[in-house]
Amino acid sequence: MTHEYDGTRQFYLDQLAWLQEQQRIYEEIEGLLREMRDVAVTESDETLSDYERQLLQEEIHELNDRVDALYREFDPVH
Repeated sequence: MTHEYDGTRQFYLDQLAWLQEQQRIYEEIEGLLREMRDVAVTESDETLSDYERQLLQEEIHELNDRVDALYREFDPVH
């Protein structure tokens, strides 16, 4: 009985750890998306030079790559 209990307990602990990791990834994605939104709002400022706008576009591209990587980590099947 104890062995069966330990196996069930470990299963639920593993599930909890997996869910916590998924939550961490989700929160990181959410933060990156907020950051991308903020950068996009800044990029729409018409007083920016072309160079500043280009830097912001590069930052958005880097943030997007990080979000994509996290999505692959979150759901490796897709």
